[in-house]
Amino acid sequence: QTPFEIRLAYHKNAAFLENQWHRYEPALEHARQAVAILESLAKAPALAEMWADFAAIHLNNRDWRAAEKALDRARRYLNKTSPQALRAHVACREGFLHLHLGNHRQALDSLMEAEKAMLGLEEESGNLMDFFIQTLIFSGLGDLYERLDEKAKSLEAYRRVLPIVERYGLRPRLSWHYLNAGRAAMAQE
Repeated sequence: QTPFEIRLAYHKNAAFLENQWHRYEPALEHARQAVAILESLAKAPALAEMWADFAAIHLNNRDWRAAEKALDRARRYLNKTSPQALRAHVACREGFLHLHLGNHRQALDSLMEAEKAMLGLEEESGNLMDFFIQTLIFSGLGDLYERLDEKAKSLEAYRRVLPIVERYGLRPRLSWHYLNAGRAAMAQE
């Protein structure tokens, strides 16, 4: 009897949390429930975002093929009027897929596309997930530049993450981002 919006919020947030806790099967089940609700409501932008979230779960679970399929589904719901932040969410996940597969050129293209889409993100208009995605974009770029032995760019990207994490209280990731920035600084002595 619970309204759609409440069930949707529950499943979407539960999927995110289960993924963060590395419990992928429950995360996937909550994501499936959220997609079922969104399909019944025919909400294309929300479906694109949820499929990008599906891809994130598969990426963390190292299921590259399933991540690729989820991203294909996400792209189907994007169109010319899709919000830039949503385009950034999908491009960010694509960038991480390519990063994991060692496709550095495609990873750079996707992450730069995501960064460009997030340029106009204002503190007032963005939501917490937008800022979380922004941290992923910069940390992904830091990782990519580190792999390409571009130490200065790597450190710059990692440093761009820190104020966002601190400003929006993304505490669970704070130590990880500081560790990455410290490692990049040590590489430059």
